[in-house]
Amino acid sequence: KQWYQRRVRGVELGSLIDFCTIPPALFTIGYGRSWLGLRFVRALKLLTFGDDVAAVKLISSHKMLTLSRTLCQFVSFWLTAAGFYFVVATMSDSDSSLTFFDCLYFLLVTITTIGYGDIHPSS
Repeated sequence: KQWYQRRVRGVELGSLIDFCTIPPALFTIGYGRSWLGLRFVRALKLLTFGDDVAAVKLISSHKMLTLSRTLCQFVSFWLTAAGFYFVVATMSDSDSSLTFFDCLYFLLVTITTIGYGDIHPSS
């Protein structure tokens, strides 16, 4: 089994993701305003997408299956890290015009070590 498919003391990764993402949804309904909270953690559910593709036999080649799992892990990490950065950046600066897509762009430029410098963290 992959590391994300294992149970830790009887709790699956999907259950932890639901535990972190359902309260912000209730907050949004209760207070009538949008709040990102930890909803970006739902991107971790993409970790199992490569295995789901293999289960329905859409990909039969071992190399393509490994590639799809690796791609799903990268996209999952990228979206989750961008959501975390967005939450932290907007909590520290309420006047920030930073969007989630700016965070995705910033992380892609940072991960690939291009570093244009047009978006940078401020303290």
